Amino acid sequence: MSRITARLTPIPVSVPGLPAAAAPDGQAMPELGTTVIDGLLNALESAGNYMDAGATAERIAALGTLTDERFERLDRVWWSNGQLYGGLLPTRAMEPFYRMNGRGWPPPKVQPGAPVSAVRDDEEPF
Repeated sequence: MSRITARLTPIPVSVPGLPAAAAPDGQAMPELGTTVIDGLLNALESAGNYMDAGATAERIAALGTLTDERFERLDRVWWSNGQLYGGLLPTRAMEPFYRMNGRGWPPPKVQPGAPVSAVRDDEEPF
């Protein structure tokens, strides 16, 4: 049996609060807007099956990066939906995305409403 490996290519975009990105021709892409990113995070949080969860995770990963605040929200969302933390398709998209952004995998578990910094590296998440 052969193993299929997905390659994710970030989409160059300009989003307020994110580092500037340029298209391959050096021209700035139109603003994506925070509403779209929030919509993707909401869709990921409410995904009811592994196919939707995987597709939404791929779309988020295609952004290339997120602000620290959005990564913290993504950490919370990841553990709030069994279609995510238990799903192969979302993991295939999110693990390289996290690693590409210098973040540990899997995301830290945090209590709802608690900042990610509340979980120390030397202690077990609940």
